[in-house]
Amino acid sequence: MFQTELNHWLQSWESVLMNAFMNGVSYLGYPQVYIIILVIITFGFDYKRGFILLQILFVTAVLVDFLKKFIALPRPLDVDNTLKVLGGNYNGANEKFSQMGAKSFWGNLPNEVVDYYRDIGRKSFGLPSGHMAGVTTFWLTSSLAFQKKLLWLFAILMVMLTPISRIYLGKHFLADVLAGLVLGGLVVIVSYFLILKPEKFRIFEARKTFLFGQGKSYFLNYLLVIPIGLIAIPQRYLDLQYSAMLLGVNLGFILLAYVGLPSNQGKLWQRILRVMLAIFLYFASYILLKSLSKGIGIDDYTIVKYIRRFLATFILSFGAVMVGYRFKLFEKEIEKPFLPPNGQH
Repeated sequence: MFQTELNHWLQSWESVLMNAFMNGVSYLGYPQVYIIILVIITFGFDYKRGFILLQILFVTAVLVDFLKKFIALPRPLDVDNTLKVLGGNYNGANEKFSQMGAKSFWGNLPNEVVDYYRDIGRKSFGLPSGHMAGVTTFWLTSSLAFQKKLLWLFAILMVMLTPISRIYLGKHFLADVLAGLVLGGLVVIVSYFLILKPEKFRIFEARKTFLFGQGKSYFLNYLLVIPIGLIAIPQRYLDLQYSAMLLGVNLGFILLAYVGLPSNQGKLWQRILRVMLAIFLYFASYILLKSLSKGIGIDDYTIVKYIRRFLATFILSFGAVMVGYRFKLFEKEIEKPFLPPNGQH
């Protein structure tokens, strides 16, 4: 499954149209695309569903990043420079190895190749495929959350086309995409039984408050424990940006749970402005914070990068909603969410 023969066979069908199509499919699997879609869902249509899908996507991203760096296996383009570079090349030109994939279907990559790339440290390793895991997780959980027939069809189509695209472009071996499919599938199954099962998801959507204590704090505890716990993982295995971004998003949700979560009401122009506001506040705050840290010469410090990511995503999660309340772009589900039901103390 680490042979490059399948990559070569798919590339034998190369054409301008095929390249455009395969790159297009691959483009839809990048995290930036998911984030844009989730911002549109969260601020334009359904805050709670968007938030849950974002949590699931973050979990997938953390697992993929950790496994890639822990397993540390090169990509097809890294081991066989006779493959064509039909899209971007994460790791630059391969001038050292030619036709050094596995010699049999069940064989492993040569130790010489694996050791070389582990020693020099690659920008991006291959197993498991992040595209495959992300596509499987995002589109299938979105289908479970919204239960739309067309969305289900698109999800299945993406799950089928993505592995072909990644192998065709020389980015992944068959083993990589299968591992990504299994990982994404496991995340989908766990997510379904934890929250996306219809009866559980209806309860979550109907809840107007999220109070600590009285058996209601498990979800909020998770929102803090997970991102803080990620800090303990060595940076060589996991980028700290995941902890920073997840903590910012989750802390924003927790504060909104007390201030008042936004409802899904709003006219089309309000929904469009909410999305635009969220995107603007995120990029404006990130650029401003980066400029400030560069201006005083502390931009290279890890803690500074962590704080910048945290603040930018917190402003996105909490600040965009609060500004939306101020300008009547959002309505609250409930005006005093900190009070128990029926006003009882």
